[in-house]
Amino acid sequence: WRGRLSQLPQAVAVAPDGTWFVAFDSWAHEGREAALTVVRPGRETVSLALDELFPAAERARFARRGGGILWRRGAWVVGSEAFVATFAGAVAAVHVERGSVRAVTDDELVRRLPEVTPRVQALLLDGFERRDVSPPPAALRSLLAADRPGPVRVRAAARLVATGDADAKRLLVELARAPWTGDAPPEDAAYAIERLPLAAPSPAAALAAFAALVAEHGDAVVGPVTDGVVRLLDVAPREVAATIAEPTAPAHLRMACILAVRRRPVPAVVASLGRVVASREPWLTPPAIASVLAVAEASLEPCAALLGLDVDLDAELLGRLSEVRCPGAVATLVAYLDDGGRTASLRQATVGALRFQTGAEFGDDVAAWRRWLASRPPR
Repeated sequence: WRGRLSQLPQAVAVAPDGTWFVAFDSWAHEGREAALTVVRPGRETVSLALDELFPAAERARFARRGGGILWRRGAWVVGSEAFVATFAGAVAAVHVERGSVRAVTDDELVRRLPEVTPRVQALLLDGFERRDVSPPPAALRSLLAADRPGPVRVRAAARLVATGDADAKRLLVELARAPWTGDAPPEDAAYAIERLPLAAPSPAAALAAFAALVAEHGDAVVGPVTDGVVRLLDVAPREVAATIAEPTAPAHLRMACILAVRRRPVPAVVASLGRVVASREPWLTPPAIASVLAVAEASLEPCAALLGLDVDLDAELLGRLSEVRCPGAVATLVAYLDDGGRTASLRQATVGALRFQTGAEFGDDVAAWRRWLASRPPR
């Protein structure tokens, strides 16, 4: 059969018998026009906007890109219902005849795990992870079988690890260490590598596992190892900081730790980043500076203590200290101004930062600034 669509869809989900399909979005206008359209022979029978599919609280979690909304992670069809999952893990079901919409509960998704395709199983397991849902172990163990597709096995193992399942931990480690060739690990291995901290007995053990992987594969695994270190930063920032500062640690592991801080800025690692900047290691210093500046977006005071290590970093920090209140940095700024080796532009920027922080006007008179500091009550 033939018919005319009102928009050019980005994706479709076809009914098993081929008699109808569901179209999603339109090119370059994700989420802005009809988000979901049911197309039956020769005509469109149901058309729903995004606000008819998901409540406001769920829509607030959607990311924006250009003129569109990034909302749809995947879709599938079961019987007379079309299911659509968001990037945040929520699932809505649309009855293709009535056009009614219902929110699908986690309990229902767990019940449907055995009956959907492997692609949808992996999609649902991703959603469980995003929402920190732990299905009953019995619902996941069957997905660990060797004949299950890799994307399903590794995701089921990661969910089971949260329950302390020893078999799942062993499988996750096995998949992370599985041999491969090429410029990057396969998707299953990368997924497992990122989640190694879940299976490791301690943060130190996770970092040791990452060290072994970068020793074997080098730059090819820096991406997934970085993803894994991001997870470690939430629970073990001091261990990550120690790895960054250790000059004998594998360079690729140190790089992954530094890059992770840019994505998960943690003040506890700033001093270690400063040691890298001071060492002027060509490969590590530029990303270390970028990570310091990422931390400075949320916590400027510990970063201000690094003034004087690198002129490019100094210029960036002084610029921020001229715009963001940071009373604890005033003494550091005065000490920085007292160094006669500063360039004229850096001295001028320092004076501007001091003026912004204090409201005082002493120019580059260091003695006057020190007297001002002495007159202030201790913080």
